[in-house]
Amino acid sequence: MAGLADGASKVIRFVIYIPPRRLADGVDTLTALAVDPTGVHSQSAPGPTLTVHPPINVLSETETFVKLADSTATGARVRVVDRVAITNSGSDPLTDPIMIGIYITPDGVPADGAAMANVRRKVTIGAGRTLLVPVAVTTVPPLGIGTYKLVTQLTETDGTITQTDPASAPVINVTVSITGPHFSDTILTVAPMYEAEPSDGTQEFLQSIEFKMSIKNTGSLDNGGEHFSLYASTSPVFDSSAQRVGGPLPLPLVIGKGGVRSFFIDFNLGVDLNDFSGNEIDRYVFVQVTDSAGNVTIASDATPVKFAGLAG
Repeated sequence: MAGLADGASKVIRFVIYIPPRRLADGVDTLTALAVDPTGVHSQSAPGPTLTVHPPINVLSETETFVKLADSTATGARVRVVDRVAITNSGSDPLTDPIMIGIYITPDGVPADGAAMANVRRKVTIGAGRTLLVPVAVTTVPPLGIGTYKLVTQLTETDGTITQTDPASAPVINVTVSITGPHFSDTILTVAPMYEAEPSDGTQEFLQSIEFKMSIKNTGSLDNGGEHFSLYASTSPVFDSSAQRVGGPLPLPLVIGKGGVRSFFIDFNLGVDLNDFSGNEIDRYVFVQVTDSAGNVTIASDATPVKFAGLAG
């Protein structure tokens, strides 16, 4: 700075840079200190004050799950992404890392559930701005069977915790874990074959019946060695009134996990359910499938089958 004549004055303007985190929180007073070339100094009167405070961040969040199924097995592997929209309604930008936790909970309270994901993200969100942060979910924790809510929770470095609204949280049903082969069966067609009654040619009874069926392995392992049994019932719903009239027949189908097989199976009956009385006998039919792991499934046909009655 150029020298000053005796009694002269001069206004000097310059920028003061205060490094982040250098000042402690509180109220500081600004003063000016002038030092001449000989080391003599003078200090101004107390000037304006400066209030130092932590960044004022007010966070809120919403969650949007992509590829979220209605139900899943406990402990299953999943491929779900939670698009977390984080809004900073405060007066300062957010620059600190945050923790994003995704919880599956029976009542909307994260502490009552289990974490599906917990990640640390370094983000910058300006005041009044919103940032979209995708978080991947790959596993459903081991849980009891039931209906659960998915809640996203944010934890700031100062310990402030916010979460999405449980009232509008997505819901998912957790079912029993399928760790082996598991089947769903469908009867596609039914083809009955009849034989005349030995004492009355006008009457006939069901001698054999052929089913075209489809089986899908919805489990996690390949399988083979199923057994099939045929049941007949007066009820369209399989219950204790169902009578086994055929099988069990072994059918060594090899079905990979996720695989589907279509096949024919033929049951020989050779028994007249009305004991040759000539009465018309109609029954609903059910095919029970038992796989090598002991799992049992039932496939049915909605149309009753004639088991005995007038020929033709």
